[in-house]
Amino acid sequence: MKYENYDQIYEELSQQPRMKPSAANKIKLAVILIFFLPFLLISLLIMGIGALSYHHMNNNKKVCTERVTGIVCAIDEDRRMTHDSDGDRTESVTYAPVFAYSYNGRDYKITGSAYSSSPDYDEGAQVEIYVDPDDPERIYVPSYTEQKNTYLAFIIGGGVFFLFCLLILGVAIFQLFRSDKTQTYGGEII
Repeated sequence: MKYENYDQIYEELSQQPRMKPSAANKIKLAVILIFFLPFLLISLLIMGIGALSYHHMNNNKKVCTERVTGIVCAIDEDRRMTHDSDGDRTESVTYAPVFAYSYNGRDYKITGSAYSSSPDYDEGAQVEIYVDPDDPERIYVPSYTEQKNTYLAFIIGGGVFFLFCLLILGVAIFQLFRSDKTQTYGGEII
């Protein structure tokens, strides 16, 4: 055996010129980055949509200062048909409340912005509504939790997907450069 201890190996390695990544590994790195870039951008877009929507809801909370009592006059249904690979049809239905209220002698009906698999409210339920005095069609409903949950789901879901993609990207890059640094001395891998 050429080396008696690790100090000798370290000494020899530190005196050698640093290895540069091979051209093949540079190409592999470019392919890995190009592959993961769309996933990272999509996750950032999802988080951005959630953050902007949440910000918009909080702005509504700030400017909607006039309290009125409204009712849920209807439940809006959104029906969608999907087809699976066998051609079978599946119908999915989501629901959003329709809020009715009066402000300054005028009646308004506003459909909630977030749809869910089950209605948040029963038809005819009374709700506390805050209205923007400058734009009475702009409202904030504190009890409308589905709206808040939807925005948070976008933010959290996009963030988890982003971190997962970064983890996989980091592992791929680590494996790529680890394989580039493997050297042998006297038939032994160091």
